[in-house]
Amino acid sequence: MLGILDIGTRSTRILFGPNDKNEIHNLKRIKNLGEVTSLGLEVDLTTKEIPLDSPGLERNINLIQRYVDECKKRGVSEVYAVGTAIFRELNNVDEVVETIRANTGVKVNVLSKEDEAALSLFSLYTNFDHEMTTGDVALLIDQGGGSTELSWMEKTKDPGFLPRGLISLNLGTVFLNRIFTDEMPGPSGDPETIFDKFNRTMSIIKKEINSCTKLEIDPYSDKVRVFAVGSAITNITPGKSNREKHGFVHDMRDIEEKISLGATNYEHHKILISALRNPDTNPWILEDLDRQLMTLYGLPVYTELVKSFDNEYLTSITTCGFALRYGVYYSQVLSKNIGNLEESEIRGL
Repeated sequence: MLGILDIGTRSTRILFGPNDKNEIHNLKRIKNLGEVTSLGLEVDLTTKEIPLDSPGLERNINLIQRYVDECKKRGVSEVYAVGTAIFRELNNVDEVVETIRANTGVKVNVLSKEDEAALSLFSLYTNFDHEMTTGDVALLIDQGGGSTELSWMEKTKDPGFLPRGLISLNLGTVFLNRIFTDEMPGPSGDPETIFDKFNRTMSIIKKEINSCTKLEIDPYSDKVRVFAVGSAITNITPGKSNREKHGFVHDMRDIEEKISLGATNYEHHKILISALRNPDTNPWILEDLDRQLMTLYGLPVYTELVKSFDNEYLTSITTCGFALRYGVYYSQVLSKNIGNLEESEIRGL
C-alpha cells in the first residue's frame, strides 16, 4: 500500500492506494483524506517566508503526523510527499521542509512547475486514454491555491503520452481570495463594493492571461479538448465525490451564466464576506462560505483561459476528478517516477 501526500497552498491531502498496477482503477481500494489548512495565508508577503513557529505550519505538521499514524494503521509501506507552489515561492523553503521532516519523518519533494504539470497530465492521460485517439490534444487547467497551471499533451502512437507545453499563472485561489476579503478603497474612494471587487478580479485575471506566452494550439483544430481540475470547477459539478464528478462535461455558456449570476448577487456575497471575517463563525459554516466565494472568483480563470485560444470548437470543459496526487500514485505504481521523487523514511512503516 502506498501513501501519497500533497501539501498545497490551501489544503493538505493524502491518498492511500494499492501498489499494484492492476488495481490503480479500483476506486473501492483507493481512499483519500484531506483538510483545508491554508498554509499560504502564513506567508509573510514582505519576506516571502513562513515563520517556523507560525500557527499554520504547526497545524499542518499536526495534520501530517495524523496522516502518518493513519499510514501505519493501513499498512502503508511507502510514503511520497509533494509540495507545490507554496513551497516553490518560499525564501526559507529548506527550513520549512526540514521542520516538517524533523517533526514527522515526512520528506517533502518540492515539485518544479514542469514536474507538477507532467504528473497532473499523466493522471489525465491514465484516466482518459481510452477516449483519445492519435493526434488528439488535451488542455488541462489546474487551479490550485498558489497558482493556476495550463498544460497540454498530445496522444501519440509511441510513447502514447507526450507533454507539449506549460504556462504557470499567478492566479491561485488564495491570492484571489485576498482580493475579496481585504479592505480596499473603490474607484470613488469609499470601501470597495462586491461589484468593485469582482471587476478588479476580472481585470487581474485578464491582464495575467494576456501577459503570458500563449500555447501554440491550432485555432482551427477540432481535436482539442479542455479538462479542468480545482475546487471552483468541482464546486459546480454534480455529484457528492470527485469520483462522481469525474468526466462531467460543462457547456461554457452554463459556466458563464453561473459567473454572471454570482457577480450580481451583491447582498448575498456581502453577508458571506462579513461572516468569513467574523472569528466566531462556526468552522464548518466557514468552509462552506469559503467554497461559495471561491466559485465566484475561481470560475472566470477557466473561462477566460479557454476564450484566449479563440478556437470555435472549445465550447466545453470536462471535470477531471483525479489530479496531482493520482499522477504521483500512478507514476510510482507504474514505475515511471516522474520527478524522481524520494520516499519518506518514516519509522514504523
